[in-house]
Amino acid sequence: MTEQKNRRDWTPDEEVKHQLELAEQRAQWERNRAAEAEQRKREEKQARLGAYLKRRGEAYLDHTGSPPPQHVLEGWQMDYLSEVEAEEQREREAKLKAAEQEHYSF
Repeated sequence: MTEQKNRRDWTPDEEVKHQLELAEQRAQWERNRAAEAEQRKREEKQARLGAYLKRRGEAYLDHTGSPPPQHVLEGWQMDYLSEVEAEEQREREAKLKAAEQEHYSF
């Protein structure tokens, strides 16, 4: 059985090596966390699109008595994506304007 050194007995090189290992572990954890957050964001966007198309499809079915054709679903999807993109653009512009106002307020 190998004897493990007490941390207070480490040489400076061992301490630096340990700190570098910890930093790499933290960086990897942060990369994993960011990737998981991106995945959740994609899944949430997909779920919102699915819910939107489901509501529209149910309304279409109630109105016509038949499910919507594929080209109608595709049109709704394109409309939804265009609306989402426009909203995201408005949010980016608002953030940029706020940042500019903050920057020039000094």
